[in-house]
Amino acid sequence: MVLHPGKCKVLHVQFSRALRPPPPLKINDNVLEQVGIMRILGVYLQSDLKWNVHVNFIYNKASQRLFLLCRVKHFRTPKDDLVIVYTSYIRPVTEYAAPVWHPGLTAELNNKIERIQRRAVRIILGRDYTCYAEACAHLGLPSLHSRRSNLTLKFAKSLMVSEQYRHLLPPTRANISHRQTRSANNLDMPKCRTERYRTSAIPHMVRVHVLNTSLV
Repeated sequence: MVLHPGKCKVLHVQFSRALRPPPPLKINDNVLEQVGIMRILGVYLQSDLKWNVHVNFIYNKASQRLFLLCRVKHFRTPKDDLVIVYTSYIRPVTEYAAPVWHPGLTAELNNKIERIQRRAVRIILGRDYTCYAEACAHLGLPSLHSRRSNLTLKFAKSLMVSEQYRHLLPPTRANISHRQTRSANNLDMPKCRTERYRTSAIPHMVRVHVLNTSLV
């Protein structure tokens, strides 16, 4: 693969108290631009490894698509069809690449994303809307948070059986100790010295996989 200097940028991630100016990176004598935010395959990455920018992006994008739901309802579309419009056209925006960024969301960011579905069910039910929990139960819609959690678990399970990407997860305890115990099929929990690493994608997927294995 040949890198194009005009399409490459530099994103430095550094948490040291004594910040040092990073050296300039070059490709064919072209100095690459240093940025604090970078979009990779539709996901916004920040130099502080927070997800505010990405959540704001998907919130604004999903909010714009709610206008379509309002226009479709204007033609007295049945509620079941409105739910299909929402789940097919709007909800996927809030779940794209969720296993990457869902574990690191704060309560505030979680609530902001959940507001998308709150607004959607209000539009669908209109005057019949009472509260969010009852509206979701009536329309058969799980919360966005629970859906992202399930998607993360499903992705972790797919990594477990993948020949190409199994190495992204740590080995099982049986592979380390070579003993068959009750927790032999559990993944070896990585040591997390910081909360930032503990709430990142891989450690989170290990925890949900271990929890799911214990419940089965």
